[in-house]
Amino acid sequence: MTPHEEANRRRWDELAPLHFRSAFYDVDGFKAGKSTLHSLEIEEVGDVTGKTLLHLQCHFGLDTLSWARRGARVVGVDASSEAIELARSLAGEVGLPAGFLCARVQDLPALPELTPGGFDVVFTSYGVLCWLPDLRPWARTIVHFLKPDGIFYIVESHPFTDVFADAAGETDLRLAYPYFPGPAPLTEEVPGSYADRTAVVANRTSHVWIHSLGEVVTVLTEAGLRPEFLHEHTCTVFQRFPWMKQEPTAGGACRNRSVRRYRCCFRCVRAGNDRPAGEPAMGFQDNLKKYRVAKECSQADAALAAACPLGPTPTGSAASVSRRWRRCGNSPRPSA
Repeated sequence: MTPHEEANRRRWDELAPLHFRSAFYDVDGFKAGKSTLHSLEIEEVGDVTGKTLLHLQCHFGLDTLSWARRGARVVGVDASSEAIELARSLAGEVGLPAGFLCARVQDLPALPELTPGGFDVVFTSYGVLCWLPDLRPWARTIVHFLKPDGIFYIVESHPFTDVFADAAGETDLRLAYPYFPGPAPLTEEVPGSYADRTAVVANRTSHVWIHSLGEVVTVLTEAGLRPEFLHEHTCTVFQRFPWMKQEPTAGGACRNRSVRRYRCCFRCVRAGNDRPAGEPAMGFQDNLKKYRVAKECSQADAALAAACPLGPTPTGSAASVSRRWRRCGNSPRPSA
């Protein structure tokens, strides 16, 4: 583990119990039967009854256990030992069968507890990619554990939203960060947490890595997956920026009423040879043509036009991306 990763691990070990107690995660609601999955994930992953599901970067397991409630046989993995202990305790308290392992994603293939090619679904969601220095071992790990006809599904904040400042006190979209990755992580002192911005924490240093949409798609394709779909959406499931306000939408999305709908989600869905009869193939370039960035604030439009060397951004609404991939049946499992 690198010094940057170790600093992040210490921060997440401190945040895990804070998050467990927070209103943001509403653990009491989960104990009472509430699911933490959104309709988007449930619909796009599909029926998981009786299926094996590996959840990467699961934090303290609310989504993992929500999949278990839907009938999946689940294993959750996270690099924070504090988060994993909380997940195991919670699983026992609510009486759900689930396995939880403390490990980095890239270290999973070496663990004897998991069977190569043993999972119908590999799942990951929301705020996970920025903690990975290199996506290639991540992609190889996914393929290593997928069954030949298994699917990988990711729903994540659109990387375009990461170029904007999101610190407390921001009142509008302001360009602050690069879109394309550099040689080193972005290092910041972060007070509190997204789950509680007023929390006092000792481990404030955070190191995050930038990954563009093209990089994510490329590493998964190179590892042996084929995109089944790539969807981009116009809302988020949490307060991505401090000026966003929650609206009573079906997905519980947060949107800002004056500077609207800057949310991007991407998902990787099946990429196999089992397309239903009569369903047309969606070419990869066709999927990429669907990429749009919402601009509904004239000030933000002007700032983007001035700062973006590629010229004006197409109008529309996109703030989240969802993608699902399937492992190609004849693709070899890469060495991890």
